[in-house]
Amino acid sequence: MKIFISWSGNRGRRVAEALRFWLEDVHHTVKPWLSAEDLDPGTRWNSELAKQLEETHYGIICLTPESVLSPWLLFEAGALAKVVGSSRVCPYLFQLEPRDLPAPLSQFDAVTANQSGTLKLVRGINRSVDDGSRLPNDRLKRYFEKWWPDLQNALELIPPLPVHSDMPLLSAKSFGLERICRSRAEALHYLGPALREEAQREPNSKSLVYITGTSLRGFMVPATEGFDGPQLLRELLLSNCHLRFMLTHPKVAERRAKQEKRDEGAIANEVKSTVSQLLEMGVKPADIRYYKGSPTMFGIATTERMLLNPYPYENESRRCMSLIIRKTEEPDDIYHQYLTGHFENPWKNAVPVSSADTLQFAVTPAAADYKE
Repeated sequence: MKIFISWSGNRGRRVAEALRFWLEDVHHTVKPWLSAEDLDPGTRWNSELAKQLEETHYGIICLTPESVLSPWLLFEAGALAKVVGSSRVCPYLFQLEPRDLPAPLSQFDAVTANQSGTLKLVRGINRSVDDGSRLPNDRLKRYFEKWWPDLQNALELIPPLPVHSDMPLLSAKSFGLERICRSRAEALHYLGPALREEAQREPNSKSLVYITGTSLRGFMVPATEGFDGPQLLRELLLSNCHLRFMLTHPKVAERRAKQEKRDEGAIANEVKSTVSQLLEMGVKPADIRYYKGSPTMFGIATTERMLLNPYPYENESRRCMSLIIRKTEEPDDIYHQYLTGHFENPWKNAVPVSSADTLQFAVTPAAADYKE
């Protein structure tokens, strides 16, 4: 079975070379192919690469911290996935963890270059060979244990990443951090113009603003330290901007009330009061949802910027620092990470607020109604 081993950079090549020769000792029926070793001088590189990809049955992508963003590795990963399927492409991580992988590499089932990770890789390869060449599990493990020290020694001889390397380091600014504010009020005041920009966009532009938090009490209080949230919402509602509000479900808000040492039902009533206020302003019920859990931060996401105010323990969130994030061209910048993880995905899992729910908001239920 042909195995295509991809690599980039000097240290990535060292990993790939060590793995190539070691695999042949562990599983005699596999044929690893490594471009640096197996291309004859004068060979037309692109055509030979295409040929090898066509004959490949399994792909290994050797990744190091300095090569994880290599355009060439991303190209080969995509080509391998197209030829053999993503289930037969395995990133082999040297001095990396699976959580370090950016998209699209994060879609693959990666292993680390240690004993357990390499055994998982070998077992995956063994499952992919023809039935007649597949090794019994016990024999495969014996071969692995016999030869593992050789690969381990080869990997330990790979030099560390130089202090002054060519690895691109992302500064806070290039990653999208625009400003650190001392409080939520300061951040809201700074973000105000960005919200007005959404209201002033052209009618055919796709303008969407997310606002998420526990009860949005701080946002809905008029003219809070120079920031008038309700007035901005009125301007947005009169424009072509689409608004989405996500609040903590009243039935689980009691957890946060206890954490902040507040009266029973206090936050649940704030949540319901905010929903009533939003509906009276003209927000559609379909654009308000409850999330069955306490949010990790108060946040606003506009088309170009974002406010993130983390929730610490106790009742300290409004006094704690907030971040202003701007969208960059990097798909893994702070803006895109939090747009997906804190706004879009939770919105999909939140519970819509129905018109029938709003009829109960004028009545203050017993505290027991908020408990699960």
